[in-house]
Amino acid sequence: MKRHSLPVTIALFLLLGFQLPRAHAEVPFYFNYQGRVTDGTNLVNGIVPVSISLYSAPTGGDLLFQDLNPSVEIVDGLYRTYVGDNPNPPGTLLQDAITNDTIWLEVTVDGTTFSPREQLTSVPFALRVYGMRVARNGSVLFNPIGVYSNVMGNNSEGAVISGGMSNRIESLSRESIISGGRANHIESFVTAGVIAGGKSNRLSTTTTAPTISGGEENLILVNCHNAAIGGGRKNITGSRFATIAGGASNSVYGVASVVGGGLGNTIIANDAVIGGGNGNWIREDSHGSVIQGGYSNRLGESAQYSTIGGGYNNVIELAAVHSVIPGGISNIIASSASYSFAGGQRAVANHPGSFVWGGNGTSAFTTTAANQFMARASGGFGINTAPGYSLHVLDDKPSLMIEGSDNSPAYLRFKRAADDTNDHYIAIGSAGQMVVKVAGSDRMTIATNGYIGIGISNPTNRLHVAGNVTASAFVTSSDRTLKTAITPVSPRDILDKVEQLPVAVWQFKDTPGVTHMGPMAQDFHAAFGLGNTDAGITTVDADGVALAAIQALAEDNRTLRAELDQLRTRLEELEAAR
Repeated sequence: MKRHSLPVTIALFLLLGFQLPRAHAEVPFYFNYQGRVTDGTNLVNGIVPVSISLYSAPTGGDLLFQDLNPSVEIVDGLYRTYVGDNPNPPGTLLQDAITNDTIWLEVTVDGTTFSPREQLTSVPFALRVYGMRVARNGSVLFNPIGVYSNVMGNNSEGAVISGGMSNRIESLSRESIISGGRANHIESFVTAGVIAGGKSNRLSTTTTAPTISGGEENLILVNCHNAAIGGGRKNITGSRFATIAGGASNSVYGVASVVGGGLGNTIIANDAVIGGGNGNWIREDSHGSVIQGGYSNRLGESAQYSTIGGGYNNVIELAAVHSVIPGGISNIIASSASYSFAGGQRAVANHPGSFVWGGNGTSAFTTTAANQFMARASGGFGINTAPGYSLHVLDDKPSLMIEGSDNSPAYLRFKRAADDTNDHYIAIGSAGQMVVKVAGSDRMTIATNGYIGIGISNPTNRLHVAGNVTASAFVTSSDRTLKTAITPVSPRDILDKVEQLPVAVWQFKDTPGVTHMGPMAQDFHAAFGLGNTDAGITTVDADGVALAAIQALAEDNRTLRAELDQLRTRLEELEAAR
């Protein structure tokens, strides 16, 4: 029988062969092919073998794929078969063979090969994108087939699941994407959400532009617009513009707050940051606060704009706004102790405006009033030098200023030991005088006029001592160049006054039992008019009176000696005349 054919390819079989399946149905791995066989002018009928081969060129070339159909029915010259359902050799895949940009089909019917070969058009090449579903609303779904298939919900315009398995975008989640991974989930009404990969990550409903870049079991909650999780495991954002860069079990519930990483860190306040670490907390309403890292550090409620730099177990408590703990261990800024600083170990700022440096101490170092500056430094405190003393200042002109406020006294206090109940201090009094107090009593006063009182609060002379003075010697300034209005005195007049001056023995009231002898200052002043007070006798005046009186007595002594010499001479003459 003479056979010849004109193979016919029509658009209908292509449409039928590549009609998109219903959602989740398996895409077939073959396509339809129809032909027409005649024997002269007669139409052929019967069952014959048909072989369809794919080549890389219109003549010659490489054999890319071959399909053997041993029993194809021809009715009135027409036959229909499939390409890809009976591969030769068995097990080869049609979609693996479609790799060239141009592929040519050759038909052999009952041993007769027809020519020329036909070039395949676009429809068979669709097998290259097996596992992709494109919906009319613009959503794209890869791998929609099988037990672990990805799922795209209805009306999710412009949404894409581009790979992985068991990923799911629910209905009405527009312009959202899951790039890959496994068991990732974008719930309904999410707009422009992104899960880049990872496993079991989830974007909750009614959220706009959230992003999870990867990781495992990360979650962005409802209405957390523009929130982001970079990766890690079991991280949760629960507010708008919140970010967790990575780590594990971190949570952010404050607007525009950030956790950089770490483990188990939590932010409830807005505009706050935890850089990393483990188990750090920023509580609600502590807006603008920062914990840079460390372990188990905590910022309490309403501690706005406060900072913990790191360390372990540091706490800024309720409403301690604008406070700082730079690091260390177990430092505390107590409730409402705003504008405070605590660092080192176990520094405790219990009052506002405090600065506490705990050093390396194992006991609590605690403030007792507001605006205190405390530093525990057992090795000394050095300024411009390593300390050789408890306080060591090195400077060209070292100075120390102690200034009171509102005319209140300024004090420099000294204490011997913790159990010392005595009060020792140097103070500036309300009248400007300097007072040295020892054991609770005023011992020395330096008045504003330069007068110094020892044992007396109101000195009336340059040095005013209430009590005895012991010294090896006193040098009285008596240089002529220091003096003016020099007038000679009459020693006889001075001696006469001394003769009239009452002299008694007596005791000072503050030293009972100790007897002294001398005139009273009032009598001395009345007799001689010397000094600037009638309440005391200036030693230089007493010395002058004594010297003048001695001069008068010396003159009397010379006169008496002369008279005695005359009497002695006369007596000797009388005795000689006998």
